[in-house]
Amino acid sequence: MEIPAPTFPFSSALYEVNQCQVHESISIDVLSCVDQDGAEPSSNSVSAHNLLRLAAIMDSSSYRQRAEAMFAAFSSHLENIPVAVPEMLRALMLYSLPVEQVLK
Repeated sequence: MEIPAPTFPFSSALYEVNQCQVHESISIDVLSCVDQDGAEPSSNSVSAHNLLRLAAIMDSSSYRQRAEAMFAAFSSHLENIPVAVPEMLRALMLYSLPVEQVLK
């Protein structure tokens, strides 16, 4: 049995928002949607934060643009139910504030 490829509404968002589907195969079940942080932050939230950290470290606008696309993908969550995505909010705060590098 072939597992269908997931579709992505935004190029940098890892999972579709609001359309969770379980793809079954012989050996594993894959859940293709995690749109909120639980006891562990969702991979989308961690990815947004990591993209911004990489953008600052590498001085790369492409990583920052990918994070912007993730914020756009999750804008309804960020506006309507921000308590569901606290790690994504933390990434959004990092996005909106200047990053300072301290060298010793």
